[in-house]
Amino acid sequence: MDVSLDLHWCTPYSSFRSSADKIGEDLWSGADLDEGLPAAEPHFLILVEHFLKHLRVEAHLRGVGDLVRTLHGVSRPDVLVELAERRGSVRGLRMMLAFLRDMLGVLVPQELLSSARVSAEPAFGRSSPMSPRRLVAVPGPERMGRVQGLMLQWSLTASPVSAIREAWDVIVPPRRWLDGRYAEVSSRWGARRRRHLREVGAWLLGRGVSPLSPNQEFEG
Repeated sequence: MDVSLDLHWCTPYSSFRSSADKIGEDLWSGADLDEGLPAAEPHFLILVEHFLKHLRVEAHLRGVGDLVRTLHGVSRPDVLVELAERRGSVRGLRMMLAFLRDMLGVLVPQELLSSARVSAEPAFGRSSPMSPRRLVAVPGPERMGRVQGLMLQWSLTASPVSAIREAWDVIVPPRRWLDGRYAEVSSRWGARRRRHLREVGAWLLGRGVSPLSPNQEFEG
């Protein structure tokens, strides 16, 4: 049996890893350290971000079960929404709350829906990538193209402004990140940036691994 282990050493799911230092680690904020349990609000939000972040590759259906289970512990909607605003994932939060309510019939507290400003109108159709029929479909022989996948991810989670900001973070990452990622390249700043642009281009065309995801280097 093949096993894939995804090591998440930080959880800035609403941004790319080149800009991960812009966001603090929130999972253990307010946690019960004696029990080893995160607080319900950051736990729920990070599950939302994780599910949507991976949707362009595969649907983590187990994450939906985790969301339903964790939802019952969310007692501070204002804390949840404030955290989502700081992490740039309010739109994704609204999307998942509407999905749980409209597509799965989960009883989402009205106070939470109001705090997150979730529309009372159904947000999904049968052709939506969030429809249960599509989420459980057997994958085809080829995955979604990378550009197509990014457009899907942004349509679900990002505003036009934040999508442009994320694209800029990928193309023009901070100098410190470039120095760490391409330490073997000449220390001249321009050389490392050119190397990064080549690798981003190869990834978009499906001819290389993502320079933002070091664990992809182990894939065939």
